[in-house]
Amino acid sequence: VTGAGRGIGRAIARICHDEGADVAITSRTRSELEETAKNTSMVILPCDLSEKEQVVLLVKQLQSEWGEELGHFTLINNAGGSQRKKGTIDTLPSSDLEDMLQLNVVTVHTLTSAVLQVGKPQCIINISSRAAKIGIAGNAFYVASKFALEGYSATLALELVGRTTVNTLSPGMV
Repeated sequence: VTGAGRGIGRAIARICHDEGADVAITSRTRSELEETAKNTSMVILPCDLSEKEQVVLLVKQLQSEWGEELGHFTLINNAGGSQRKKGTIDTLPSSDLEDMLQLNVVTVHTLTSAVLQVGKPQCIINISSRAAKIGIAGNAFYVASKFALEGYSATLALELVGRTTVNTLSPGMV
């Protein structure tokens, strides 16, 4: 579970653990992961998913923990963020859009691709947002990044048909 240091990711990790799953959690902040894993057997793997070298190391650590081929597992891509600067499209710099796409789409691809190269996930769940389906004034870049994640997930599902189930979950405002 990525982005498991707080919020939706923390809740997902705890639910999976409580249901009996072996759970590995990641986020950038070790202390938040330690809080998530408190009194559990979750595997803590701090990682900045925007750093490809760290993602490669994360996958190697998972292989070391759970076996070279990783067996059957579910990848839950939850890490991401919201748009910090709000405003109309004509007032927002393109660099903010690039940052949002990097955070909410490129990091998902980086980890998913790395995992698929060595493992056979039964399921990949990408956490999107209801915003991708309805739009939100003043949040065009966040909406665009989550819409892109929806398209990425739909394409991934087609490419992995018969091998891995791919879905998105799209919660409302949290």
